[in-house]
Amino acid sequence: QDAAMLNCGVDVVAYTPCTSPPTAGTTTSTSVSVCSGTTLTLGLSGNSVGSGQTYQFQSSPTSGFSTPTNVGGSLSSPSLSTTATSNLYYRCAVTCSGNTQYSTPIQVTVSPVFAGGTYTIDNTIAASSTNFTSFSAAVSAIACGITGPVIFNVNGASGPYNEQVVMPVIPGLS
Repeated sequence: QDAAMLNCGVDVVAYTPCTSPPTAGTTTSTSVSVCSGTTLTLGLSGNSVGSGQTYQFQSSPTSGFSTPTNVGGSLSSPSLSTTATSNLYYRCAVTCSGNTQYSTPIQVTVSPVFAGGTYTIDNTIAASSTNFTSFSAAVSAIACGITGPVIFNVNGASGPYNEQVVMPVIPGLS
């Protein structure tokens, strides 16, 4: 093409330096209750931004973060994808000019794969690890997958059960 016909431009964005101490804000997650192996995207809301500010996400099994574990490396923007494998709290260390502030943590609960075995559905007795008080509760329990054959025995003297249950795609279910 003729060079005179090209229309080129450059956008110049002025970055302001970060402010120390930074405002860490609140940790966010795409979900707070997931199946094991689900990808989460962690982020921040209500945080300050600025050139030179860094973000380091951390996890801990307790809300006190007495022994935090870094998740990924230091980032220049507050977004990180990670795989959920256990119940953890997440926060972000936001640093500007050597001053670090921590975001309000968020807890992510991870549901395990359901163990194979024989269970009951009976609304005349309390819910337990082997008894469900509704069909919906039983389906919810297996939503993250099953490890082997599962049998649900329904107590014929229980009920009535006035519910409509739709079985989604469940890993391991046939």
